[in-house]
Amino acid sequence: MASVTDALANAGCNIEQSSMSVLGTSFAMILVVNVPKNTERQFRTELVGITTIQDLTIHVDPFPSGDLYKTVEGDSYSLNLHGSDHPGIISAVTRVLSANNINIRDLATRVISGERSIFLMTIDLIVPAEVDVLKVTESLRNIGNDIECEIIFSGDDSITC
Repeated sequence: MASVTDALANAGCNIEQSSMSVLGTSFAMILVVNVPKNTERQFRTELVGITTIQDLTIHVDPFPSGDLYKTVEGDSYSLNLHGSDHPGIISAVTRVLSANNINIRDLATRVISGERSIFLMTIDLIVPAEVDVLKVTESLRNIGNDIECEIIFSGDDSITC
């Protein structure tokens, strides 16, 4: 982290958004970086220097033109889930969210290993005003029963599904 952020600072870049996490045995970083005009060569040279010294893979994509931040109107909600780990949990929950036009702002999962592995998921959501929250709550309750997980879907008022 220090090497990459130092290289970006040396090139005059500004980190505008970041997500950094240990995934399995790897460290993953996703950055939205503002690279000043006429410094892209230095930016790329700095990053290549890091990959030759450390065992890192760096992938750079230009950001699409337009606004950096897309504004999505709606209320902030969170969804917290826990239950026995098994395939299909993320798919089942995100299918309900997608069917109801709910936007996922951030999603994180992890498994706590043990005699019985526990799956944890946290999602930050934007729920548009036209979405029927009671219908979503009922759908999540049904999915929670189907996948044998407890789901807490909360906005202003906490609702256990």
